[in-house]
Amino acid sequence: MNKVLLAGGAGLVGQSLLKVLDHSELQITVADKDAFLVNKLRSEFSDVKFITLDLSDGEVVKKLALSFDCIVMMQALIKGLEYYDFHQNTVISTQNLLEQIKNQKVSPYLIHVSSSVINSRADDFYTQSKREQEQLVKDSDLKKVILRPTLMYGEGDNKHFYALINLMRKFPFFPLPGSGKYIRQPLYALDFAHVIKDCIQDPKAGIFNISGLEFITFKDCLMKFKRHYRCFSLIIPIPVFMFRFLLRVAAFITKKVPFTEQQLDALIIPETFERIDWPTIFNTTYTKFEDGIKAFVYKFK
Repeated sequence: MNKVLLAGGAGLVGQSLLKVLDHSELQITVADKDAFLVNKLRSEFSDVKFITLDLSDGEVVKKLALSFDCIVMMQALIKGLEYYDFHQNTVISTQNLLEQIKNQKVSPYLIHVSSSVINSRADDFYTQSKREQEQLVKDSDLKKVILRPTLMYGEGDNKHFYALINLMRKFPFFPLPGSGKYIRQPLYALDFAHVIKDCIQDPKAGIFNISGLEFITFKDCLMKFKRHYRCFSLIIPIPVFMFRFLLRVAAFITKKVPFTEQQLDALIIPETFERIDWPTIFNTTYTKFEDGIKAFVYKFK
């Protein structure tokens, strides 16, 4: 495969993928609506073609020539307060891409970045939109692989752990919902990028749960980051209902909240996700969380 499109490729996964792909063997195009990130990456990867466009705009997508051997579909909204935004950025964008692919003479191989939330008991906007998105991909006639990663971290993350650690850096106190003993399976973004790279080099078919192989509590994740970045913020457990109230106050004041009420509901669900031997399947290795957080540096604003 020579020509590869990274749809929604300016985010965490896309940035990680650009670091591990062999640019001398591939013609890489990145399509993303975030002009700031696109311009930043354009200065770092001069041999990559970057297109700033909104994939949820059907008229714009119709003008996009999708003559690629492989499309890595990564576009999705992770955090927001209105379902409309999730539907547009995740579902409609996917409908537009799949519809445009039908107009191509040769169908590309599709690598769909889904999510572990497909198997979750959560029923928030993010989960609903990812389920709709994955079903669209399943229903397509394309040769495809569906990858379901758990919560990711790494350089380029500006939403997940990044937002929480940034708060720890700025405030003397950090409220922890409940006991904080909610199991997480964090996945290093570069590990996941190597999984995608292997699919590009040796196309797979099927659905694979790419879960972090360690069970770590949410509190322990924060404590490890806190020590690594030498944050002096005091972590104080508070009742979940009080944490929820604080989120509602924050959402009332500003829409740019680091954590939403729906994310809280998903966090406190007692569940874990299937662990398969994906390092062997995809010819890569697993990075332990303790090692992963030391392998990069968050660039805080």
